[in-house]
Amino acid sequence: MFRAGSDPVQPVSLSSALKISLDNFYDLLKGHAGVAQNELLQLRLSADLLDISDDKLASKGGYKWFSYHNLLDRSDRQIESSPVSPDPNGAQVNATTLSSIYGLFLLTLRSFVVKKELSADDQKKVADINGLIDQDKTQYEKLAEDDRVNWVKHCKHTGGNVEDRNAYISWSGTWGNLREMKDALDNLKGQYFNLNTILDRKYPDPGDRAIIDAEFDYNNMTMKASYPNSYDYDYPDGDNFNISYLITLGMSGTGAFDWRYVINWQETLHTIKTAVAGSFDAKWDQETGSSSSISTDWSGSASGSYYFISARASASSHTQIQEDFSKTTGVELAAEAAFRINIRYPQWFHPELFKSKHIEENPQSFEEFFGTNGSLLYHPLGLVVVRGFSSKFTSSQDWSYDYDHNFSASSGGGFSVGPISFGASGSYSEHQHEHQIDQQHTSLTISDDKSTIRFVGYVLAKNETYLNAIDGMIKKNRTAP
Repeated sequence: MFRAGSDPVQPVSLSSALKISLDNFYDLLKGHAGVAQNELLQLRLSADLLDISDDKLASKGGYKWFSYHNLLDRSDRQIESSPVSPDPNGAQVNATTLSSIYGLFLLTLRSFVVKKELSADDQKKVADINGLIDQDKTQYEKLAEDDRVNWVKHCKHTGGNVEDRNAYISWSGTWGNLREMKDALDNLKGQYFNLNTILDRKYPDPGDRAIIDAEFDYNNMTMKASYPNSYDYDYPDGDNFNISYLITLGMSGTGAFDWRYVINWQETLHTIKTAVAGSFDAKWDQETGSSSSISTDWSGSASGSYYFISARASASSHTQIQEDFSKTTGVELAAEAAFRINIRYPQWFHPELFKSKHIEENPQSFEEFFGTNGSLLYHPLGLVVVRGFSSKFTSSQDWSYDYDHNFSASSGGGFSVGPISFGASGSYSEHQHEHQIDQQHTSLTISDDKSTIRFVGYVLAKNETYLNAIDGMIKKNRTAP
């Protein structure tokens, strides 16, 4: 997203008379995105662009369901225990899915039900079936991966369309792994049936039955859909795409589709593109007080290592930029819209189980999920997006550095305000337009196009059950005679 070259990204400090920091940006988003008191906001280190299209059929160049995959890929993600997502690869989101970690959590939770309610013989049967399920999953994934690689090579040599599912099935049935993949999938379905047969019984504790039912929901293959990996218009059947159709595709199509757990959202694609909810025009100057809200919300996790203003520039250019910003007298941040897109998890996800009594009674078994850096300590309730972002800086003197030329989209960009990185033209698409720079004497404005949408953070829920259980154990041990 920055200008090509080896110039480093370096922080830029505002005038010492201004006490504005990333915390002020955090406050601004919390207030306009509707983050509740019992919720947390996690900022993105790099707010990547959301490419949203819903205005025409795939045959006319539209890509509605690819847009939904854009949302899915940001919603079904593990949340790291940090007020600002580390984002080591820039705009890339964490590669670990929430759904996969949740599945491991269910296995751990269910183990306490099995030990308590099943006979030794049934416990062994469950353990054996779990092993077979792992084998079938591994086998299928290996077969699918090999098929994908060979199918792409075939299309490259023949000029075929990788996203043509019917052509792929015809090819794989003769030259690929289609039959073996079907056998592995049938075996997997059979093992789930065998598992359900053993576990589907009466349980004295309704909470234990809820755990078993949650696992049945999670293992139900209709909870997944084959989301398109590419734009809808790349697929011959793209005009047919809807959630029901994508569910019926199952695991077929290998790399042309991403077989993922279904997630829904409160807002439609059209609303995301056009809503004016949460629009803001914040003006900060020498009278604006300092904020420490990130540290307060995140129990002392400081934001000092994350920059409010930064630039990719050579050492000499950075010196000149820093000299300019040392004379700033005010900052104005504005947006056409800033709001949360609430995530609606279907039946496969039961976060109420994060408060199970088995966690309270056996916290040591759930540390990997709910400890200080646990993979399920936080889970996303919604995405926070900003559309049409604009930043304006005023100075007591004329701006001397040529921002208009050096940070323009054609030059590669390289200027950031909080998580908003104004990038190169190559970052933009049909539905995202280049940022603009307006440099006039004592005023410097860098802004997105009014239609450009940024994914800037998550609204989070935090699970305290494990932490409270550990605190209780510590207090009990301290008071024990």
